[in-house]
Amino acid sequence: VVTTASSRFFYLLMVLYKKGLFITFYYSKNTKYTSDNAFAKSKVRIGEEKEMIILLAIYMIAGYWATGKTIYANRILIGTWTNIFIRRVIMGTLLGVVLIPWAILKR
Repeated sequence: VVTTASSRFFYLLMVLYKKGLFITFYYSKNTKYTSDNAFAKSKVRIGEEKEMIILLAIYMIAGYWATGKTIYANRILIGTWTNIFIRRVIMGTLLGVVLIPWAILKR
């Protein structure tokens, strides 16, 4: 059981270290050295995260487009622009797996 704030902080650091979510630094005679292995892993993770964010953005844009072509085709939407936009983004993200191919075939 973790009780104090400092204990919780070190517990969090230990968990993050085990999951490999940050680069470890080693101190030797007032000089910082980075572990090459940890640095290489972090660079790969950062690259993968950027890739996933780009793919998610493309998927959400395609889902937004597909929602307009399928669910809301030939309909007048009433509401604020923000409400309509958010509704289409959420519907496109949740149902994009079905709506994107359907919209492409419908085109």
